[in-house]
This record gives sequence, C-alpha cells and structure tokens, in this order.
Amino acid sequence: MRLRSLEESFDGSIIIIWKAFLLRPEPQKRDLKDFVEYTKSWNRPAKEEGSGNFKIWNGAESPLSYSVPPHVVSKAAARFGRDKFLKIHDLLLDSYFSQSLDISSETVLRSLWEKAGLDLNVFPDLTSKDIVGEIMSDHREAIEFNVGGVPAVRYEQHDVCVVGAQPLEVYTRWFGRLINQSKG
Repeated sequence: MRLRSLEESFDGSIIIIWKAFLLRPEPQKRDLKDFVEYTKSWNRPAKEEGSGNFKIWNGAESPLSYSVPPHVVSKAAARFGRDKFLKIHDLLLDSYFSQSLDISSETVLRSLWEKAGLDLNVFPDLTSKDIVGEIMSDHREAIEFNVGGVPAVRYEQHDVCVVGAQPLEVYTRWFGRLINQSKG
C-alpha cells in the first residue's frame, strides 16, 4: 500500500517493479504456538498509516511456510497485466496477514486466482520451471544486493536497498534525494 502510494506522490517519476524474495525457499512447518507469538510482531507495522491490515494469526494450524507457491501465482498473474498482478498481490497479503490463510495451499491460491478475475483454466502449475526460474533469478539478484528481509526497496540506478517496512516519509525522502541526484 505504502509503496504504491509513492508512485502517485512522485507523479510517475518512479514505477514500483515487484520482484520475488523468498523468505522461505524450502517448505517448513512451524509450531502453531511459536508462529502465533511471532505474528504479534505484526502489530508494529499495523500501527502505521497505509500499512495494510495485520492481525495476529488465528488459524487452527500454522501455515506451511513456503514462499514459492504464492510467488508463482503472482508472476503468472503479472502475465495478464499489472492490474491482475496488483489484485493478486493485495489478495495474497490480505489472506495471509488478515485472514490467517495458508497462501502456500493450492486450494487457497486457486480461490484467490478466481477472486482476482482470472480464469481457473489458466491457473499456473505451481512447479512451473519457467516461472520458478524467474523467481529464483529475482531471489539471487536480491541476495547480491544483501537483501535479508521484506519489503526491500532499491532505486534502479543504485545498489543500496532499504530493507524492512518503513514509514512513508522515509521512502519519500530517500526517493526524493535519489531522483534529485540523478537529475544533477
């Protein structure tokens, strides 16, 4: 939400290009009690304006922590246009952070695909070598820039990243300086 508002505030001077970074590149089952405790940390970003809707996990099970399936769905949706990508992106974030849904589940992902107005007949193979290859390429690029968390933001002409959810003012100041440097 915050990052998208940057595009508007800079009147098209910046365009956010979303790339994959895998927090969990391999499937991991997490202990439910520990996971619920971890999600209490979501209260910090939840307090910031424009951060989205975060709730402490209230699902009956801990989700399978695996980043690849939701990234496959995001990349596949992007092939149908930016608006479809953004719709899936929003649905994924809301499903996980607000509704306590396991977004690595094919059933959940199919439901989100359909809610985004995408035809289930073109739902992606979650193991697609082509799409997983794109995801891994994005991930390797992030590692090269020393990214260790999300979100991570980088101005294309620079090799410095801002990692972690930051207040809008931080991003605005940072991009403003970088754009002014680029002009000068």
